[in-house]
Amino acid sequence: MIFSDFLSALGVAHTQKYSDRRFSTMPFMSWFGLSKLLSEYNIDNQGVTLADKSQINELPTPFITPLKGGEWVIVTQITDCTISYLTQGISEQAFVEKFIADWTGNALLAAARTDSCEPDYSKHRLTEIMTVMRNYALIALLAFIICYLFIYNKLYNKWWAYLLAVFYGIGLAASAGLVMKDLGLKSKALDNVCATLRKGGCETVINTGGTFLYIFHWSQVGLTYFTVSLIAFLAFPTIWPWLALLGACCLPYTIWSLSYQKWVAHSWCTLCVTVQSTFWIIFALWFPSGWWSNLEWSFAPIVLLACYGIIMLSINVLYPDINLAKKDE
Repeated sequence: MIFSDFLSALGVAHTQKYSDRRFSTMPFMSWFGLSKLLSEYNIDNQGVTLADKSQINELPTPFITPLKGGEWVIVTQITDCTISYLTQGISEQAFVEKFIADWTGNALLAAARTDSCEPDYSKHRLTEIMTVMRNYALIALLAFIICYLFIYNKLYNKWWAYLLAVFYGIGLAASAGLVMKDLGLKSKALDNVCATLRKGGCETVINTGGTFLYIFHWSQVGLTYFTVSLIAFLAFPTIWPWLALLGACCLPYTIWSLSYQKWVAHSWCTLCVTVQSTFWIIFALWFPSGWWSNLEWSFAPIVLLACYGIIMLSINVLYPDINLAKKDE
């Protein structure tokens, strides 16, 4: 968010999660509210208005300023010809004349002091470090389990098994990103990925894409499919023929999704296209493996479908609580 970016530009010690939350929940979403928030961090600040906007080069950088469209930006550098600024965490540059034409003439100046710092910074920083360690521990444990299953089920001598695991993982990561977008969770890395095909495309498609059976978000369906499929693929080789068949059954959905993005939403969702592409790659990897001829009726597909159902229903039930928890942050 712009407040965290401004703190970084000022060189003030802060944690992004706390600062973003304070900015998004400040009582007055205005210049006055932002000024009060900066004061909480012991940052001197002052609002100014230039009657002659050509004097912008006399203002000390960095400073926050609104453009005529209502967007807030952080001006980081001013030269004789150009003005560099941050907008939504992305560095931009414009000619001075062009920037001034879009500028309101208002600016909030700020200067860090020796005691400028986030309230309870040490506590928040420790929490941030522990969160990172938790994430690395989770990745390490998952990697250990995956390696163990590869060895236990003797998958290491099958080249296509490596690729299937990778693309099931890619589908899972893309689906998790869609869930984050669906929940409104902020991530600069995710925003950069989504902007690959079209800026704001992911949000446009998610907000207009409807639901599956009226209650399940498509992001929930994708997260369920790739999570259960990856676990089943690694842990239960006897169920591979049914995974291959199920993957083929998903292909018509990819055609519908791509058609919807092109002719209904009129936008492209990078994460959605990644998911659809992954379905076809997985189908291509399963097709030459010969598992299609090994289908034998058993309770395995019933158990597999039950697992999909349990996970999807659980995610759907938790969704309202996740949204509520986010609003309370």
